[in-house]
Amino acid sequence: MFSSETTATAPQSALDLVASALEIAVDLDYASSEEGLAGTVTKVSGIVDRLQLKLTELVAEAERRGVHRGDGYTSMTAFLAHKARMRAGRAKRTVADGRALNHMPETADRLRSGRLSLDEARPLIAAHEAHPDEFADHEAGLCDAVETTHWVKDARKVVDYWRQAVCG
Repeated sequence: MFSSETTATAPQSALDLVASALEIAVDLDYASSEEGLAGTVTKVSGIVDRLQLKLTELVAEAERRGVHRGDGYTSMTAFLAHKARMRAGRAKRTVADGRALNHMPETADRLRSGRLSLDEARPLIAAHEAHPDEFADHEAGLCDAVETTHWVKDARKVVDYWRQAVCG
């Protein structure tokens, strides 16, 4: 376990390590072979997804604590649009995703483990937002079905079929 002094600086130290690794990675030449480049593309995509998920979780916690109000912003969306220099639509989606994922434990776990991508999870999030009670009863099965599709467009189809069958 971390000491109280280490705990306060551990997240910042970890972020500094990620930033340093990113600086090194940006300067490397990945185009040595098509196979190597393809593997690098998918690996970076997974890393970006995990970082976006972490941002989404941090935003949800910051909103819960009212961090935006301390800086004079009326909403977390406005805070992100200004302080993080996000487009308003992306800021709004990040806040909404964070709120939804707080009530979607199976989806959040699969995102954290890399078993689902954020793009695959978006139809699940939309289903939760539209039908929270029904979704809660079927979340694990929906995640299983989406996880086996391997195509993002098919994730949307899975959720659409579920909506028709369960929600009418």
